[in-house]
Amino acid sequence: MIDAAAMKSPLTFITEKDSTAKAVEGETDVDLRDAENIPFTYDGGIDSFIQNEVLTYAPDAYVDEKKTQVGYEISFTKYFYKPIELREMKDIIESLNALEKEADGMMAEIMDTPILSIQLVTRQEMLMDIKS
Repeated sequence: MIDAAAMKSPLTFITEKDSTAKAVEGETDVDLRDAENIPFTYDGGIDSFIQNEVLTYAPDAYVDEKKTQVGYEISFTKYFYKPIELREMKDIIESLNALEKEADGMMAEIMDTPILSIQLVTRQEMLMDIKS
């Protein structure tokens, strides 16, 4: 017996979606699936959240109880991030000016160095040079 997951993978390659087809009662449109993180402290829980926040915008939405998961979301940034103190704008500008002075002669130095020039010669040109 082939399980549902094994059946779905080849079906995606041998089937196509018809945008003009009529909706089948009880069959969901996978493109419209969504997930929500609902705080435990939401008044009324999941049912109240769905009623207040989802059904007002998508009246045919429903909760698939088989896929509902209860868990915790820990914001590492909120609990563990230690912000560093930013430098003063004056200090940043001084550093940039110092770097600019340090690099001032570099471009001139690069431009003044001789560049090795290579001339590419075709085989035919080489033979002509040998003959002459």
